[in-house]
Amino acid sequence: MSRTTDFRLSGWVINSNLFVEDDRFSDLIENKGAISFLIYIVLRGLISLTNGYYAEFTAGLVRQIHRQMGKCSKGQEHIKEIILYFGDIGILDNALLKDNILTSLDIQKEWLQAKHAKRAKIENCNLEHWLLVDTLPTPTIDKCSNNDDKCSIYPNKCNNNTNKCDTDNTEQNTTRELVQNQLNNNLIKDNYYNNYNTNNENFTRDKVLSVIYSKHPNVEKALNSAGLGENVIIYAEYFANACNEERYQTYTDGLNKYTLAKDFFIHVLYEATNSEIFKIFEQCYEHRNDIRQSVEWYFRGIIVHQHKKLAKVYQERFQRGQA
Repeated sequence: MSRTTDFRLSGWVINSNLFVEDDRFSDLIENKGAISFLIYIVLRGLISLTNGYYAEFTAGLVRQIHRQMGKCSKGQEHIKEIILYFGDIGILDNALLKDNILTSLDIQKEWLQAKHAKRAKIENCNLEHWLLVDTLPTPTIDKCSNNDDKCSIYPNKCNNNTNKCDTDNTEQNTTRELVQNQLNNNLIKDNYYNNYNTNNENFTRDKVLSVIYSKHPNVEKALNSAGLGENVIIYAEYFANACNEERYQTYTDGLNKYTLAKDFFIHVLYEATNSEIFKIFEQCYEHRNDIRQSVEWYFRGIIVHQHKKLAKVYQERFQRGQA
């Protein structure tokens, strides 16, 4: 990374709707207690002060959290346990966590937004452990198209002439970010779903694997290192079958029932993060010996359970179609 670029942040802002918009944090407090969220707050602060969007999972970092929590701390082993749990439920990227790197898509998005808000120049886009592969910060081109005069503070004009400079081509609104924003604000339109409904392409195991591995190179490495082996191929086949399913099927997350068709699973395949895909495969693998009925049906149930908000939206769409 560039020596002249400061990737650190002075702090971060907690979303006031965090527990409404993100079930992971509600589940965290329910299962691990409020102290687990305090650990997350301190951890996010340390991430901001080290590399801005990631930190290394070291004994020293655990000690720092322990000291900052004071009497609230239950000990360093408890802190390590909670941080690992962050990876299990997707608050941290589990694939990178296995390599002792603490970060996530959400952390990196908020870091990038903060840097943009301050108009900070990110001179080197070769960012380490970067998960937003379709949102790479690119350096602003300083030279104008027809001469060697460098731009002034205002990047739309040159010092000595009226030639406009080449602008920063950073993609700030990727498809995934737009989808997530729409989900959070309940503004998803039917024509978005229709893009999936009109997709009559047949999904094969190899196509599913291609989509998954294209999300980030760490996905394939993480799946292989987790010992999933040939099971990845089996689960990709299950995913392909779900994406080809023409009939509406009813699934349950334990509390609610959802009537869904292939468009839901196609949506998840393309829009789920690499850590979410990894978690689906890992959970099915871990419980493979406990499944009494169809493993493929159990696999689909995991997808529905992990994407309950999206399943609810598709369920409501199905009900509107029946009205």
